[in-house]
Amino acid sequence: MGDGAFGGGESPGPACPGFEARKGTIQNYALAGTEDVQTIPLCALREGQYTAVIMAKPWNDWYHCNGNTYGTWLQGDPRGFRERHHRRHVDGDYKNPPPPGTYDALYAKSVRQLKQRPVRLDKTQRRVAVDAMAEKLLRDGIEVIAAAVDDHHFHLLVRCPDHHPRHWVGRAKKHASHRLSEQGLVGQVWGKGCRALPITDRKHQVNVFGYVERHVREGAAVWTFRGGGRS
Repeated sequence: MGDGAFGGGESPGPACPGFEARKGTIQNYALAGTEDVQTIPLCALREGQYTAVIMAKPWNDWYHCNGNTYGTWLQGDPRGFRERHHRRHVDGDYKNPPPPGTYDALYAKSVRQLKQRPVRLDKTQRRVAVDAMAEKLLRDGIEVIAAAVDDHHFHLLVRCPDHHPRHWVGRAKKHASHRLSEQGLVGQVWGKGCRALPITDRKHQVNVFGYVERHVREGAAVWTFRGGGRS
């Protein structure tokens, strides 16, 4: 992995990159569940007018993005979940799931509301999807150095200077859906949106690269800047 791909020669930015406070506002405060960085008055936050999260400035504009195929991670999932736009606080996550049965009713409702069967990609479809996503990102001018797609989710390590990773990943998902439809996959392929986590420093970036690449051991189709795809 050369320094060029990882931006090793560039400054990682300010020592405390979380946010900048200026004259009663917080810069780089993003409404939860969106990719749009906004300036929100501190008084509005104190009064609870916004559900918001601090989005750290990514090191050299890098993000780790991930998401799921349609119907494979629903509200109420016993593995843990997050509501879109953080409309409700949910205890636990996939590493520390909520107590068994906590959200059974919500999960059952989510299953009933599915408009089609959950999507599980076979080995050939995974290869088509990961190659198409990498191809589209690069065509759009978005640097991608690692990508993985398994039967039900994807991971991408991308550089987004405009700090709108969800927009570019959305375009990549759409392109992959089109390529999969050409292979005979009918219906919606992906769940809504994706998670975009800012990379904090070079060590974090290298760790995420290895994490994405190792998905090949779990049956994922993997693409990297070093040599394209492998399964």
